[in-house]
Amino acid sequence: MHRSGSIRLHRQTRQQRALAVHAQVLAGAVRRSEGAALRIERARTDLEEIEIQLLLEGIRLCYGYDFREYALSPLRRGLTAAMAREGVQTVSAYQDRILHDAACMQRFLGTVGFNVTGMFRDPELMRCVREEIVPLLRTYPSSRVWVAGCATGEEV
Repeated sequence: MHRSGSIRLHRQTRQQRALAVHAQVLAGAVRRSEGAALRIERARTDLEEIEIQLLLEGIRLCYGYDFREYALSPLRRGLTAAMAREGVQTVSAYQDRILHDAACMQRFLGTVGFNVTGMFRDPELMRCVREEIVPLLRTYPSSRVWVAGCATGEEV
């Protein structure tokens, strides 16, 4: 027994009391922290997009290749692969390397360019052409076909 003759602390250890922090307050704190994390991630993504746009503008001005209208998702994948191969961590560091090293630019073109070539690489499309378009074209005395995009000319 304590010298004051009380054993108050011992008896309080098994008692339950109301939470000092209400669940609503705790939930609000969690939402704010999640919101802050989302804002930080969004800012990081925005900064990376700015860096990518600067890189593409630099490539256009330096080398004459204009990738600014490319779809961002495949371009980002190619850029990530090229950056990993070059061993750089940021788009800005890659921009410095690519603008000062023509060999690095050639490697970038090999990564980002559409190297897939072959007339029948999409079987579903070719099936549609064979079954629906060719029979229609055979009803005409002559036909002209324009190949809008071909990588190396092997398709023609």
